Amino acid sequence: MKSKFLYISILALASSFVACEEEYKVDVPNYTFVDNLVTYDPATANIGGEFTVVSMANFKYGIKGMQDLDEVKLRYTETGELMSWQWGYKYTGIVDDVRTYDKDTIVMGYNSTDQWKQGKWELLVCRDEQAQVIGTFDCKILKLRQEDAVVTSRVNSGVIQVYADGWLGQNVDSLRILDAATREQKISIVSPADENNSSSSAVNVGFTSNLLKSGKYILQITRWNYGMAQDLAEFDFFSFVYSDKPFSKDESGNYYINITFDEVVTGDKYAVAYRNNTKGWNANFVTTNFDADTQTYRIPIPSSHLKDGENYTVQIIKKAGYNVNLGTVTLNFDDVQ
Repeated sequence: MKSKFLYISILALASSFVACEEEYKVDVPNYTFVDNLVTYDPATANIGGEFTVVSMANFKYGIKGMQDLDEVKLRYTETGELMSWQWGYKYTGIVDDVRTYDKDTIVMGYNSTDQWKQGKWELLVCRDEQAQVIGTFDCKILKLRQEDAVVTSRVNSGVIQVYADGWLGQNVDSLRILDAATREQKISIVSPADENNSSSSAVNVGFTSNLLKSGKYILQITRWNYGMAQDLAEFDFFSFVYSDKPFSKDESGNYYINITFDEVVTGDKYAVAYRNNTKGWNANFVTTNFDADTQTYRIPIPSSHLKDGENYTVQIIKKAGYNVNLGTVTLNFDDVQ
């Protein structure tokens, strides 16, 4: 740590709210509260509005009189529980002729921790057995249920279930799916929840699954009214789509429907319908029909179901208990080689 800035250790705006127990400890000591440890100007104490957090990146206090051994903590007003924030009295940025720093400014934002709770928190400066309240703000995170809060077992069919408290409704909340590696937004989703939804019932977040390729993704909630974004869960997605050439024919004259996906999962099945879904066939996926190099699975078309100009619709029946519909493709003998 270097000079001239009082700085609270933070993570970025889109940080996920995950456990960080070793770094940020919870304790409930008995402080004697005073009002003379430090001085600050309420007019420059900026955490948005009436001490309501409007942005994780906009959380500042003009404060003077900090000492090296002082601690900065947040106190949950309902229980007295404290969350400690590390800070560096000698933190530096780039010091040059153009840019200078106010050593009496603390800049801070949300930590990545599962200790957050909905409601009012007080910002404290603590020195030995004394503490001073600097301000109070309203924490507006979405509080996930402890176990199985985000259920992704049906993600390939375009459904994610979320159990949480603190939904604020469509006018405030929206959801999006990000690429886990690049954090690029892939899908934006109107929030299906309102203020009456709670962690006792699932909120079904639906999305168009064929917009995603196979890979790792993040489900995130954004609250534009507060300038906040919160990661809810990371999940794996496996794309089931028709190949660029949905039909093929081998040297023996057998026809196939071609599907592209990552791997054959034992217990998964497919069902093929045609002629207005009144007839068709189904079978288990088998590795012998899968080309791992091209990630192409060939579904044999029985001769009794083979017809030029026919429309075929494939449905993947996952052993996990959900189905994936791939849509309809039309066979044209002249186009198949």
